[in-house]
Amino acid sequence: MLRLCPSRIRTSNCHKSRRTILSRLPLRQPAKILRKWPPVSRTDRVCTKPYIIENKSPGEPKLYIDSGITISIPIMGFHRDPLYYPDPEKFDPERFDQADKIMDYPYFPFGCGPRKCIASRFALIELKALLFKLVLHFEIVPSSKLQQPIQIAKGSFTPAIKGGFLFNLKKLSL
Repeated sequence: MLRLCPSRIRTSNCHKSRRTILSRLPLRQPAKILRKWPPVSRTDRVCTKPYIIENKSPGEPKLYIDSGITISIPIMGFHRDPLYYPDPEKFDPERFDQADKIMDYPYFPFGCGPRKCIASRFALIELKALLFKLVLHFEIVPSSKLQQPIQIAKGSFTPAIKGGFLFNLKKLSL
């Protein structure tokens, strides 16, 4: 659970701008969440030239991809693959404590390469600002109606929580 003590923010440095405070919040916080809950579950790319994926084991056929073929890349599949993330269903924020642990391609909630979402940095900053404002004024408490453990709803283009993400905001007295 994400907790940020408002008393740590309202110190003698309260004259500092919101931008300064936001810049000091760890950018990795949203990354930890986006590994398990990316904004979209897949992305598509069109092959621009013929490509061959060589076999990895004996008896396995090569994969031939012709130009013009659309490839669907399962972002959520990569993010929950034990090859890249041991115990992938576990929400483990410590796995991102070191910047070099976030590899470019097994972690791509906003796509990757030249077609990466141009607003990804803005989205992360916006998410940080939202979280900052929420935890500054409220305690976020799971609703008793929230189904646990959380499951992904089937039949949705974007990842959604089965039954909805229900929580209560408890106003803090500052």
